[in-house]
This record gives sequence, C-alpha cells and structure tokens, in this order.
Amino acid sequence: MPSVELHRAFIWDCDACGRENIERTSPARLSDDETEEIEEAGIDPEGCVLVPDEVTCKFCEAEFDVEFEDDD
Repeated sequence: MPSVELHRAFIWDCDACGRENIERTSPARLSDDETEEIEEAGIDPEGCVLVPDEVTCKFCEAEFDVEFEDDD
C-alpha cells in the first residue's frame, strides 16, 4: 500500500461563510537557549510550531484575529 506524509495543521471555521479552513503550521525557530529550556521541560522541540496571529478565509476572504487555546 502506498504511504503519505501527514502535516500538522490548524483547522478553523469561518464565522462569515461557515466554511472549514485549514492552515498548515510552520516550525518554530528556536534559539539554542530556548531549545535547551524546552528540552529540560520534557518537550520535544521538533513539535514546536508557530501559531498565526491572524487568518484569512480561503473562500470568502474574511479576515480574523486568532485566539489560541492549547489543549495539552
């Protein structure tokens, strides 16, 4: 069976048109000190991603500020 590569993403619903949008994540660029601090906290720095400040609906082009709650 062929395989695929999964990518991390944020999924959000547009409050203007109701359509589902997907925003792919970008890896966080961490300094050596930040990487060390994160590793000391028991977190894999490879899993750290940037959260966008704002998003635009790909269907109706409505723009929104982002409120982010980490479920972890």
